[in-house]
This record gives sequence, C-alpha cells and structure tokens, in this order.
Amino acid sequence: MKEIDKHIQKMRGDISEMNEKIRNCKHKLHDLLLKRIEKEWGIKEGVTVIYKDKEYKVTHIEPDHYGRPWLKGVTRKKNGDWSKREQHLFGDWRVE
Repeated sequence: MKEIDKHIQKMRGDISEMNEKIRNCKHKLHDLLLKRIEKEWGIKEGVTVIYKDKEYKVTHIEPDHYGRPWLKGVTRKKNGDWSKREQHLFGDWRVE
C-alpha cells in the first residue's frame, strides 16, 4: 500500500509541474499574439479607435480570435472623460 501511495504522490507532483509548464506556455503565447496584433493592426491597450462613429479607448484585446481582433473598450463621454462601462468592439473598428 505504501508503494502505491508513493506512486500516487509522484504522479500528483508530475501533474502539478506539467500544469505549471502549460500555464507558462499559455502566458508566453498570449504575449506573442498581442505583439503580433500590435505590429499587424497597430492595436494595444490604451489606443484610441473609432467604432460606430464613437471614440473608444481599448481596454482588452481578444488575441485568439482569427482574423481581425475583437476588442473591448470604453467610450469617451461628452465631458471628455472615459466611461467605466466596457463594450465589445467586434470587427468593424478603425484606428484613430
């Protein structure tokens, strides 16, 4: 029984190490996709875009979307401040 418990603990340790490697790979992939989007589309968080004739500040980029990136952003209010409510800016935005 002790031998089985030893193997179980080892397998759990191996799984934990693999999960850590997977998390690191996903993080690196996400960063690379964002860099590619910035080069290809000129988009990064904080950039101003136009969507449906309104000005938006990009707050999030969905890098796994194929084709034109999907964005989230906040609109500029009449007083010049940025709204707090994020909105999806699907594919028909343009860089300001």
